Order: sequence, then structure tokens, then C-alpha cells
Amino acid sequence: MNIWKQATLILVIVLAGTDPVTAQQQFYDSVDVDGVTRQYLVYLPANFDPAENMPVLFHFHGGGGSPEGAIQWESDNRPLADAERFIAVYPAALFYDGCTCWNNEGKYSNGIDELGFAAAMIDAMIVEYNADPDRMYASGFSLGGSMMWDLMCYMGDRFAAIGVVAANMWQWTYADCDPASPTGLIHVLGTNDFYAPYNGNQYSISVAIQNAYWVSVNGSETTAEETNLGGGVTRYLWPE
Repeated sequence: MNIWKQATLILVIVLAGTDPVTAQQQFYDSVDVDGVTRQYLVYLPANFDPAENMPVLFHFHGGGGSPEGAIQWESDNRPLADAERFIAVYPAALFYDGCTCWNNEGKYSNGIDELGFAAAMIDAMIVEYNADPDRMYASGFSLGGSMMWDLMCYMGDRFAAIGVVAANMWQWTYADCDPASPTGLIHVLGTNDFYAPYNGNQYSISVAIQNAYWVSVNGSETTAEETNLGGGVTRYLWPE
């Protein structure tokens, strides 16, 4: 057999046997939300198989950021997704008023429906990748963290747990909050955070008020278990 024909034959066999899902693990996808195309970056773990019925972790980037920036600077969930078997998704905020920022200041006053976007992504994960609807999780950093409080207040029935980093609840979110169900929560905030002051300000509520509110909503123990983790870090845990 001619060596070039042999090489071509091998190439055809290799390509024919390649699973397109495992060959392309990271890619952009999109959903339509009220006529607006919204994009998000999807990472499928190595050797992805829809029969696994995997959980999904959405991470919302900080204000002015991007999915790629979130992976580089905030939370690269891809190695963990491979090890623990989940789909990692990085939603992209729309560019509005000079910033790729989430619209959670003033109850969607600029017409961008972030809750609709979150719901559409969840539906897409279930339909396209057979993701487990009972194991949807979300995290967010800074302004993306502020979005997490909206998910807790208005979409808690669609998320098993939420993670918030460097963000408190806005005053208006707290005033209108109407949780659909208890939702697991982890909140990471520095006592010297200037964006989300630990004791609140004219825009956000204090950590103390916030904690008391979610302890009540989730029906947790009212007294926290306090643990010094070292390095100036203290963990407060409210068991169920």
C-alpha cells in the first residue's frame, strides 16, 4: 500500500472513531432570552458521558470581567470538574453602559433579564447534556456575587446551593427577597472589603442582618459553630 494512502486511511479511521463531545471539551454556547442572544462558556469534564447525569456549577464573573477572565483570575473549576465529575459553566454578562456588568442594581431596570438568562442556561444543560436538575449550583465573585443573592431570593428552587465571594445583599434585594425554598449557602467576605463593607452601607446590608435572615429562611440552628482556621480566617457554620 502506498504510504500516503495508508496515512490517509489511518486518519479517516481515527476521525471516524472520535467522539465530538470529548474532542471539544471547552466551547461557547448561547441561549435566547426575550430576543437577546446570551452567551456562556461550557467545560465538559474529560470523557464526558451524558449517561452520568452530572451536576452543573455556574460561575458568574466579576463586574467588567469575562468567562475567560473568571477562569484565569477567579475560579478555574476545570480540574475539579474532571476529578469530581460535573459540568462547569461560565456565563457572560452583556456589555452595557461601558461595562460587562450584571444587571442586578434596581431590579433589572435596564431591561436585561439576568434571571431569565440563568433559567435558560439551566434548561439548556438539562436538555443538551442530560444534567441533573436537582444538582444545579452557582457561585459568583464581586458583582457576580451580588447576582447570587438574586438567585437565592428568586430562584432558590432551582439551585441546590449558592456560593458568594466578596459581595453582600443589596438593600433593594433584601427588601424584595422572596425565597422559594431553603437553599445551601456559603459566603466568603473580608472584614476590610471596600466593595461590600462587612457592616453594610447605604447600598448593602450588614453581614449580621444577612446571616440572621438566611438562617431563618433555611431553618438552621440560630447559634453558629465558630472555628478559627488560621491566617485571620474564621468560619461560622449554622447546621440544619
